[in-house]
Amino acid sequence: MLVDLHADLFLSPADVWIMPVSTAGAASTEVAADFKRFFPSALAQYRLACEVGDLKPGALLYLRGDGVDIVALPIRRHWRSAAAADMLEAGLQKLADRWPDLAIPSLALPRFAGAELNWDGVVRPLLDTYLDPLPIPVYVHHSEPADKRRGVRQIEQRVTHAYSRPPFEQFWRDLGRAVRAVYGKFTTASEESFRAAIETGARLRRLVLTPERGPAFAFSSAVLNDFWTQVIHARVVFAHQLTGGMEPAAPYLFPLLTQLSYLSTVRGTMNGRTESDALLFTPPAPKGAAVLTVEVAP
Repeated sequence: MLVDLHADLFLSPADVWIMPVSTAGAASTEVAADFKRFFPSALAQYRLACEVGDLKPGALLYLRGDGVDIVALPIRRHWRSAAAADMLEAGLQKLADRWPDLAIPSLALPRFAGAELNWDGVVRPLLDTYLDPLPIPVYVHHSEPADKRRGVRQIEQRVTHAYSRPPFEQFWRDLGRAVRAVYGKFTTASEESFRAAIETGARLRRLVLTPERGPAFAFSSAVLNDFWTQVIHARVVFAHQLTGGMEPAAPYLFPLLTQLSYLSTVRGTMNGRTESDALLFTPPAPKGAAVLTVEVAP
């Protein structure tokens, strides 16, 4: 299933990221500099595979990491040559055939090739043919050039360490701090003011959202617990996927929840729906050393 996101690839919710490369030892795409920056060990293994001739058109290089795995996908023979549709198709077909053996739970790839391969006429139809039928989410990242002010440390933690999943009680406490920090006053994306309140009692804890106009929304801690479980497992949740009566409250929930450092709002599309907001979960990860091992998928 293809899911389009207007979000930085390097904060992707996917477990495995596709790195478009040449077979000559140079990752010559617009995201190459970031892959080199955040995955130096992976780039070294990729270059070695090219030197010994293991990475040929139609082959894949699978690099296992602590936080994110990488699939090096050849789309050109040399960094100076243009991307080739036949190489891309051969690699995507191999990936579609091998994903169960490689135990890939989710994939991400950047929008690539530019003018060399027409995205709408060549690349997207190939993705629709080989990756869309897979029973796993495949995130296509249509991001603008990277903002130099983005959280580099968070990205480094994201790509080199396993996901930490804050328990619900931490999420509940963080939510309370976010509400108290601004005295419960928030504004939606459409500039509508609303108030948020955390209510606690002997038998009930709940979040209450009160718009300027219209009825208030109230969600018990049990409903929020189910929501939090959904978020930390799916990692990206669209408004239409919210359960427990939360979908109508999404315009108010999202501005509140994005006050938490590990949640942000992005635009995206899935299942042919109209583009809408989605909540992206990118928590900071525990410190530790990154380890990458290499596997060649011939």
